[in-house]
Amino acid sequence: MTDLKAEVDQLRVELRRISTKALRAQLDSHDHPNPWQTWTPAYTGITLGNGTEVARYIQMPDKLVIVHYSLTFGSTTSIDSANPSVSLPVAVHSSYEVPGEIIGDSLMRDDDAGSFFGLVRLETASTVSTPLHWVVATYSQPRSLTSTIPHTWEAPDFLSYSARYEGV
Repeated sequence: MTDLKAEVDQLRVELRRISTKALRAQLDSHDHPNPWQTWTPAYTGITLGNGTEVARYIQMPDKLVIVHYSLTFGSTTSIDSANPSVSLPVAVHSSYEVPGEIIGDSLMRDDDAGSFFGLVRLETASTVSTPLHWVVATYSQPRSLTSTIPHTWEAPDFLSYSARYEGV
């Protein structure tokens, strides 16, 4: 059963990678007025240190915002508090339930222990957290990241997310 779970987890990672890559290629192939842009995220509870971040987004004319974010930990990168958050490039529309609405998926990779899946949850109109899926009995519940959950974070561990939402 453990082997099957590991295979399913690996397939989920691969499907998410293919879907993100296909969407990015499709968006890049169209000549639209709003090309992919970068932004510099603000952090609460995360020290970037010498980590490497990739923060890209695109906002369509209909206000749809698509975000790709990743952080590869360096030797001085750390999670400093429970439920750390990252700023969004564009605030969400006022119709969203804040805090709490789910706007995407996240992946946490431990170089030693494998991958963990999570959510992208609004904390404010302009920040998100990435709680992981934590299995309690037979149900999955969101659980906040900490410096030791889902693992002890160190170089070259990796946190990434993709989100889609209506911006302002």
